[in-house]
This record gives sequence, structure tokens and C-alpha cells, in this order.
Amino acid sequence: MDNNRQYIRKKAKEAKINNGFIINGVEVFVEKNVNFDIEEFLKNIFSKLPNSLINSVNKIVFGNFYFDSGYVGKSINDSIFINSEENKSALKSSLIHEMAHNYITKNYEMVFGDNKLNKEFLTKRKKLYHKIRSSGLKTMPYESFKNHKFDKKFNKYLSEEIGYNTLSHLISGIFPTCYSVSSSEEYFSVGMELFYTKKIKMLEDCPILMEKIVK
Repeated sequence: MDNNRQYIRKKAKEAKINNGFIINGVEVFVEKNVNFDIEEFLKNIFSKLPNSLINSVNKIVFGNFYFDSGYVGKSINDSIFINSEENKSALKSSLIHEMAHNYITKNYEMVFGDNKLNKEFLTKRKKLYHKIRSSGLKTMPYESFKNHKFDKKFNKYLSEEIGYNTLSHLISGIFPTCYSVSSSEEYFSVGMELFYTKKIKMLEDCPILMEKIVK
């Protein structure tokens, strides 16, 4: 187990000392210093989500977690760990995003089995590769763009060498967000997040992604 996971599990145990509750079959644990009603917050979110997404999660832990690269949440197995110090909007987006990762784990064949989503994702990666080249920016070998799985080296290239400010302009009309470029699983999870936070317009160039979300 890596240090990050050990840290998260330690913080989660601290949260469990406090009283938890169950909502829609999901166990929820909260640290004492959360300054708003988590139960009401979750009821409002869950009322707008499909059961298939909610049922993909067994446990949610809200605590003072600090994740790498500024993440608000982290999904480990069938549990989600959320940094409760963030604002409600960020918490909602992160929660749905991490739930989508759990959904993938339990419904992988439904999401990726026909290879349509990977194909759409890689077609977009190809467009981005040529756009980066034509812009005169440093580019990684094309083979790196053809890998639909998450790769730390490639993600570092996007975030640090290209930089998200520049990337946000390059992905216009191709990807909905900078982070959705990272992998096909992140592409799907970002799509779920945008769809259920009423940012559907950002998905208008992603027909297969939309098809998978509403399926």
C-alpha cells in the first residue's frame, strides 16, 4: 500500500470515531469540524442521480484530507474520500466524479465493452496531437497519445510542459476539460460530473460519451 493510501485510511479511521449515518444504502462518516449539514447536502445530490450511480458506492468519508495535485476527492475500491474543507460546489463535482470511477469498476463492460468510447477518446487525442504540433509546442511521441489508459508521464506533460492554461485553448471543440484528456476513464468520469452538475453544453462535441452517460 502506498503512502497516500495509508494516509487516507488513517484519516478515515479518525472520521469513523464520530457518529455516521446511512443514506440510500451508502454509509457516510463525517469529521466533527464540517460546518454544514452533510446529510441534507447528500440528500439533495442523490435525489438527482440515477440509482445505478449511487449503488456503485458503499461508503463516503468526509474529512480533512489533502490529496496530490489539488484533488478534492479520491476513490479507493468501493469507498470515496472527500476533503470536506472545500466549498459545496467543488464537493458536489468531486463526489460525482469519484462515484463515476466506482461506476466504471462495477460496469466496465457496459461503458467500454464495445470499444466505442475508447475510439471516440483516441480520435480526440489524435486531433489534439496534430493541434499541438501545428502550434509549434513540444510534443510527446504519437504513441503516447494512442494510449487510452492513465499514464503519469503523459499527464505530467499535459499539466506541466503544455500547462493547463495553454491546453484549455488547444482542446476547444475537442475535449470538454483539460483533465478529460488524461485517460478514457477520466473522460467518462468528467462527462458524468459535467452532466449531473448541469454543464451538458460542454459535452456537445462528445456524442458517444453522452450516449454512455444516459444509457
